[in-house]
Amino acid sequence: MGSYGESGKEYIKWCANMAQSLDVGVPWIMCQQNDAPQPMYHGGTNFDRTADGPYITTSYDSDAPLDEYGNLNQPKYGHLKQLHDVLHSMEKTLTYGNISTIDFGNSASITTQTSMMVKKPNEAEDSRSTLKWSWRPENMDNFLLKGKGESTYRQLFDQKVVSNDQSDYLWYMTTIKFKKRDPFLGNSMSLRVNSTAHVLHAFVNGKHIGNQHAENGNFHYVFEKDVKFKSGRNVISLLSITVGLAVSS
Repeated sequence: MGSYGESGKEYIKWCANMAQSLDVGVPWIMCQQNDAPQPMYHGGTNFDRTADGPYITTSYDSDAPLDEYGNLNQPKYGHLKQLHDVLHSMEKTLTYGNISTIDFGNSASITTQTSMMVKKPNEAEDSRSTLKWSWRPENMDNFLLKGKGESTYRQLFDQKVVSNDQSDYLWYMTTIKFKKRDPFLGNSMSLRVNSTAHVLHAFVNGKHIGNQHAENGNFHYVFEKDVKFKSGRNVISLLSITVGLAVSS
């Protein structure tokens, strides 16, 4: 809580005291910090696109022993509770006297707990008529056919910087011209993009030629597709999409 100063520390202490005053009979857990109070069993993500990384939804959960509704997350909750019970029973042995280690050469086996999640009906599902959706058309000609945007740069800029982290979408557009007798027009050509976008869609002269997305946490990949250019002006448009920021260490 160092970045929030003393006020932040006081707030965390208040939260911890409030949780303990409820006396619910189960431990609580919170993110570990050097100056944080005793741990609790609840967890949670950061907000919005800074949650816990790409494809993670903001919640008071983050796979903690207790989920955001107070339900037990088994077997994690049971294992952690048993571990804490054992440590608590050995508190004096572990924290007093001299430390010594004895290898008895024995092996140990454990049993695991299992649980089944049951989906309960949502009241909103019985009242679909109250759910209203709205939409509006978006003119894509400026992006796909004209190559016009709000800003012009001579180099690529980071999406988060340009969009001020207010949008998950950013168009990159450029144009290339060929003369009628240009020898390249008759040859087989391809569009190659070194991308770090979570999702990338590529268009040439308004035609969608393909898309690609990051897989297995690897956000550096190469998109390559065969394309046909025409004589004159050609517009290359790339739609970069993000689905959350990387987890910070």
